[in-house]
Amino acid sequence: MEEIMIFAIPAGVFAGTGVAGYFAAKHKATAGLILLAVLWAGFTAVMSYGMATATGWDGLGYFLGLAGVSAPSFLGLGIGALVGRYKREGRKDHATA
Repeated sequence: MEEIMIFAIPAGVFAGTGVAGYFAAKHKATAGLILLAVLWAGFTAVMSYGMATATGWDGLGYFLGLAGVSAPSFLGLGIGALVGRYKREGRKDHATA
């Protein structure tokens, strides 16, 4: 079961933030995108600080948090927001043509 969780958690985080970023950008909800970015930055800062102050193997959990949650959420939010913005602006171009 642990093997599945290694892939399921990052994939779920990627998909969740991707969908949230997509709908926020598609509906021009700038406050939503800023909130998601601030939450991501806060989580990343806490994990980075924890990893820097940890001794021995204690930093491994913080590293896994960065690699398994922070990185997929950054990529999901970025890709989702870009696709949402492209879809929103694409509709405007086709409506005038």
